[in-house]
Amino acid sequence: MHGYHGISAMPVLIIIGIIWFIWFLNSVFNMIIMLNFMISIVGASFSNVMNRKNQLMFTYKSDLNQEVAIFRDVFGTNNDIDIITILTLKNPKSGTNIDEMKGMFVAIKDELEKVQDAQKLMVDANTR
Repeated sequence: MHGYHGISAMPVLIIIGIIWFIWFLNSVFNMIIMLNFMISIVGASFSNVMNRKNQLMFTYKSDLNQEVAIFRDVFGTNNDIDIITILTLKNPKSGTNIDEMKGMFVAIKDELEKVQDAQKLMVDANTR
């Protein structure tokens, strides 16, 4: 039988197998801990974003309005109504706000028609 420096091969192979098993167990344990850390970091980031989603939504809409205003200033379009921002929240009971949106859009349409009528009257008065 072959040996390692005068020691029989079987106990040496068992010790090497135990060392590999401990190394593998340690690797699995470290992976579980690191995955747990990663899940906690991702969960904290997600909850932070969800807590600030309305604030971020209004911030992004405001930024968009500012960009549109700059665009209109640069290209020389100057109308009486530059920007219309429509902000609504969902109805927590039904999850939709279709009736509220329809009412709001009808009110906006009526106001825009009033503005158009006033502009037509001004144009008619200037052409006479």
